[in-house]
Amino acid sequence: MVAGNAARGHEAVRDLVRAREAAQEAEKRSRQQLLRYGRMVGARLAPAGYPVVVATAILDRLLVRLRRRPPCGSMAG
Repeated sequence: MVAGNAARGHEAVRDLVRAREAAQEAEKRSRQQLLRYGRMVGARLAPAGYPVVVATAILDRLLVRLRRRPPCGSMAG
């Protein structure tokens, strides 16, 4: 009985670790996608005649949004 409970406990811990790792990987992919989008926006604004200051401001806003996002899997938000 005790061995069975211990095995279930270890299994639950492994499941939690796997879930946390999956959430961290999803967050990493999300951040990479936002940064990729930011680079794309900057590349399109510069040739379109927007001043560098405007393009930089837009990219800064994207990065602010990135920093404000709660960690994936957190109880925040």
